[in-house]
Order: sequence, then structure tokens, then C-alpha cells
Amino acid sequence: MLSFSRENPDQFVIEFISFYKEFVGSASKYLRSLAEIQKKYPKLYETFKDFEMEPTNIMKLYDKMDANIRSRFLNVLFNTMALSQKVNTNIFILTSKEQLKLAEEIEQFMKMTENIINEIKELKTEKKD
Repeated sequence: MLSFSRENPDQFVIEFISFYKEFVGSASKYLRSLAEIQKKYPKLYETFKDFEMEPTNIMKLYDKMDANIRSRFLNVLFNTMALSQKVNTNIFILTSKEQLKLAEEIEQFMKMTENIINEIKELKTEKKD
């Protein structure tokens, strides 16, 4: 028989439901963002969407990019692929230490992508001047 003598099951349920609320809420936010990208760039989106099935499509997109942006794009793309392998695992079977390590990797990825976005914006601003 399980014993929860030092743990509060009611509080656990509250925190677990909060986790799912945030998890699903984040998914909603990302889906809305993706829908906007698809509406704004329907042809480019179709090319990118087919990437997993037809990798040559990514080369078509790559060839159309500014040369200064290509390496940044590939950096994000490869990091995304590597990270998605880890994120697609059953997060509940990970130890808390592994969950925290994965969270840190995701946070580092987010910082890296923000830096790359800013670099690209700066490149675009420099081109206008």
C-alpha cells in the first residue's frame, strides 16, 4: 500500500493541474503563432512544411535566403531537430534532474534563437542604411 504521509495529495493535484494548464496553454500560443506564419507566407510555409518528407525543399528555401542569414538559419534548424528528439520523449519517465536539464537546454535554445533573431534584424537594418 502506498503511503503519502509527508506529501499533500490535494496540493499535488493542484500543482499537477497547473502544470497541464501551462503546458496546454503554451501549445495554444504556439499554434496561433504558427497559424499566423502560415497565413502570411503560404508558399514558403508549404515548402518548409514538406521538409521532413522532402529535404530538398529546404534547399530551395535556403537558396533564396540572404547569404548572411543562411548559417543562422541552419544553426536554429539543426538545434531544433536535436532538441525535438529530447522533447518528444515521455517527460514523465525522466527523473527530476533530467527534466531540469532538459528545461535548461530549452531555455538555452530560446536565448540562442532570440540572439539570432536580433542579429538578423540588425543585418536587415544595416542593409536599409
